[in-house]
Amino acid sequence: MEINLLFSIDDHYMMSFKTTLYSVYQNTPSALLHVFVLQKQLLKKHAEIESFCEALGIVYDPVVIGERAFEDAPIADRYPETIYYRLLAHEYLPKDLDKILYLNTDILCLNDIFPLYKMELGAALYAAASHGSDTNMTDLVNKLRL
Repeated sequence: MEINLLFSIDDHYMMSFKTTLYSVYQNTPSALLHVFVLQKQLLKKHAEIESFCEALGIVYDPVVIGERAFEDAPIADRYPETIYYRLLAHEYLPKDLDKILYLNTDILCLNDIFPLYKMELGAALYAAASHGSDTNMTDLVNKLRL
């Protein structure tokens, strides 16, 4: 089974991207991962990403959106330009793509994502998950003073 993943990064998010992707790879062993990475221009470490993905058997497709796509979008440290790329992802991704899972690069995948990926969406075009957690991990860490 192939799982299509979408990321939106610039050169500042290279390490976190690789960490997130590796965690997905480690926890979803039965799937071929096809990774699309939205980027303003080809990343400086493009060859490094290609090598990383090739070594893991991951298909990597850089999706260059160009310099002008979001040049007037308001940005801040907390809201970089890359957050906008996913809004128009459908204009840059292959037209025959029927499903893709967008992931932020600040997550670690702790379980197989295949059940999430195969979830039926019905007539909905999008589905989303909140940042909240049922495990109260933040509370636990704070109580332990970690």
